[in-house]
Amino acid sequence: MPVPVQEIQTVPKTSNQHLLYLDSLRALAAIYVVIHHAVLHYYPSIKDLSEYQLTPTQSILFQFLKHGYYAVDLFIVLSGFSLMLSVIKNDYLIKGGYLKFIKRRIIRIIPPYYSAVLISLLLIWFFIKDKSGTQWDVCIPVSRVDIIRHILLIHDFYHSSFPRINDVLWSVAVEFRIYLFFPLLVYLWKKQGIMIALFTSVIISLAGSIALIYLSNGNTDINLTAPGVSPYIILFTTGMLAAEFSYSASDSTNYIKALYYNASFGKKILAPAIFLVLFILAKNLLKNVQSPNTDSIIKYLMDVLMGILFGFTLFFLSTTIQLNRNNHWVIKALSWKPLAWIGTFSYSLYLIHSPVLQLLSKYFLAPIEISTSTKSYLLIIIGTTSAIAIAYIFHVLFERPFMGLKNKPKIIPIISV
Repeated sequence: MPVPVQEIQTVPKTSNQHLLYLDSLRALAAIYVVIHHAVLHYYPSIKDLSEYQLTPTQSILFQFLKHGYYAVDLFIVLSGFSLMLSVIKNDYLIKGGYLKFIKRRIIRIIPPYYSAVLISLLLIWFFIKDKSGTQWDVCIPVSRVDIIRHILLIHDFYHSSFPRINDVLWSVAVEFRIYLFFPLLVYLWKKQGIMIALFTSVIISLAGSIALIYLSNGNTDINLTAPGVSPYIILFTTGMLAAEFSYSASDSTNYIKALYYNASFGKKILAPAIFLVLFILAKNLLKNVQSPNTDSIIKYLMDVLMGILFGFTLFFLSTTIQLNRNNHWVIKALSWKPLAWIGTFSYSLYLIHSPVLQLLSKYFLAPIEISTSTKSYLLIIIGTTSAIAIAYIFHVLFERPFMGLKNKPKIIPIISV
């Protein structure tokens, strides 16, 4: 039965609705990263599984678990979506202006980040400073320059510092940098329109990439894989667009939501399918191009594609909830409170899980004479459970105290990666 436009309801500006599915998605992304790193721990070349003698079951499992960057893509899209929700509720204005916004972001993101840096350094110094033949080896040794770059949030620009200390911290620098552009994007969104804001994010991303390519000609240590804001500012803006389509009170967005839900299944997946086909074609063409930047271009395109697909997912979930279809099986699954609870401290889980996995690997699994695959499975189970427990303690000590130092928005606060 067709859904009339009048039945589409947006979240009221006075609503305190807690969007459980956002917390659950954060939890799933964080848990996926932990499991990905548990596998990567013993299979560092997981991107090329042909190097290992794997069973068919292992090959299928590891193929699914080797895409850790996709979880980062989801985190970035969720960040744009969450921040845009509060902007929409405030008539497309940032509460308190630019400086207050940046102050809130600093208070929310930086103290837990610096705490994770310090704890990781202490663990390296006393317990996990030796090479072990695992993925952790990329985090050590740590130089004075690495520490300074991490403090300044510029370590993602350098190959030599990118994975040091704790190999997940690069994304915190990237996302915090994106926050600096958010007020500009909101201003353009309100004054010039959505397309200008989207175009601006693309220009910023391309300009950053071109600048890095130019700098890399004179400095081979410049990292072109995932530094700066490229391509993640595009994903961030995609999340903003998903929030606009999902929760804007305008007649046009309500019409789009009704049109989407009244469409056939084939039409609903048409746009994501087109993006997927275009990516596959582009990836195959680029494989034949002999260029040192080919891998970076392929990853750039894949990240943008995943960002668009995640944006569609958020639009689907939000619209489903607004149509009071909470009995939809996806909504029910993402409303599971234990999963949503993990999502409330997913930032801490992301920050601290890597050294936890190495501690378990070195002091618990290494002394046991079992196969590498068995160690990997055990690290997935024990490591994920332990990381969640320790992350909650970290959250209570180093994240939650700072969450109370700012005015918390009605919509759940952004979780960085």
